[in-house]
Amino acid sequence: MLEVSSQHYRVVAECEQPRSSYALEYRLFASHGSLVWVRDLVNVELSEGRVRHSGVMLDISQQKATELELERSEQRYALALRGANDGIWDWELPSNAVYMS
Repeated sequence: MLEVSSQHYRVVAECEQPRSSYALEYRLFASHGSLVWVRDLVNVELSEGRVRHSGVMLDISQQKATELELERSEQRYALALRGANDGIWDWELPSNAVYMS
């Protein structure tokens, strides 16, 4: 994160561009102690001779959980396609769910 911030800071401070922005996704611990995914949208601009960072941080934990479930589902169906000649079943050990065709 600091490397990205420093890069955009230099671009603005050296007047290559009067304004720059970037987005980062990372995990951090929330005040209640749980680990959450966030998207940090940051604007960097030159204002009154100073480089100023401003932005917003969004909780994207549910989006990341949905993406993970979709990835698991896609993997399961890719396995099913490869084994389609023999009949299809899938046993998901963590949830003990069994899928059969």
